[in-house]
Amino acid sequence: MEREDVLESDGDLTCRQQTCHGSDCLRPKIGEVVESASALLERGGEGTSTENGEETEGADVGREREHPFLECDAETPPQGSDDPAHRPFTHQHVVIEEYHQDEPADDDVEDGRAWGDLGLDALVHIFSFLSLRDRFHVGPVCKSWYQASWDPGCWKEADTYKCCPSPPTHIEFHRCVWNATRDVVLRGQGLLIDLSTWYCKSDTLEFIANNCPLLQRLVLRCFSVKHRWIEAVDAIANRCLSLCHLEIHNRLPTQVGKDFTQQLVPRLPQLTFLTLGLTWVDDDAMSVITDNLPNLEILTLIDEQRITDASLACIGRKLRRLKTLEVSSCTSLTRSGLESLRLARADLQVVRLNQKVVIRRYWR
Repeated sequence: MEREDVLESDGDLTCRQQTCHGSDCLRPKIGEVVESASALLERGGEGTSTENGEETEGADVGREREHPFLECDAETPPQGSDDPAHRPFTHQHVVIEEYHQDEPADDDVEDGRAWGDLGLDALVHIFSFLSLRDRFHVGPVCKSWYQASWDPGCWKEADTYKCCPSPPTHIEFHRCVWNATRDVVLRGQGLLIDLSTWYCKSDTLEFIANNCPLLQRLVLRCFSVKHRWIEAVDAIANRCLSLCHLEIHNRLPTQVGKDFTQQLVPRLPQLTFLTLGLTWVDDDAMSVITDNLPNLEILTLIDEQRITDASLACIGRKLRRLKTLEVSSCTSLTRSGLESLRLARADLQVVRLNQKVVIRRYWR
């Protein structure tokens, strides 16, 4: 590959061809070089004249300095020095680069495919790993991403808390959680299997149950029920037949929360994982619950102040498939009652959780 260098020597501008090896040598733009050289030579013969018609010395040098391609140092370097920094400056190389914009960069074409060429199934699989907020935001990028973001395969699991502004106000949080829960359920089109929601009311819970028949895991945080809770219980028990993981964390211990838990949990015999937090259940409610959960394997009790060692006896006697019992801040349970349960059920792991573990699980 050949490269042309433009050389300045004693006021004349010439071109010299050099043979270059390698892909880094760029071909100059010959037309621009010739035009620049012609213009410079035409101005080189014209000097500033005095009154006697003589040309002023250094006129050509001044013009050369004004030329955009040529620059001369103000100081003359020492002559005959072998040091590259002090070699005589006799000519200036002019290199004009020609960029090939049609050639794509190496990192753009690694495997010959671009993001826009990915199929719908691939995009859906990738989007399913995004956070809930990102899944809502990828749609406006392009048509293919919009189509993939509405595919129900992207909405098989969701935690509505993670889509809220940070830090949200109380009103913004409630509105955001409700809107996110509704949108997630609608986009899931019946394929949602894992949902964690906050400040869920009875009508919201009924909406979830009526539109998520394949739901397997349901987490209700800061749960609050007041009116029409029996309709929500019926909807979950009759429609969510695959539900095997249930967590109920009440905001405040109320009698309605106790009644809701006591009515709902016994109607879900397929449960294998159950967490009750601040539901205000007592020994009688625990007796009813343990009678109807033959498949339960993991039970977690948090801030349940009304259950006593009598509930531990029911748990050890009735829940024969139970593998792990976790308790935290249940002040009515005694150390001797927990030790008795360990002795009666050697196959059962009894764990007392500290407050840090509970908080970490609650906010995960």
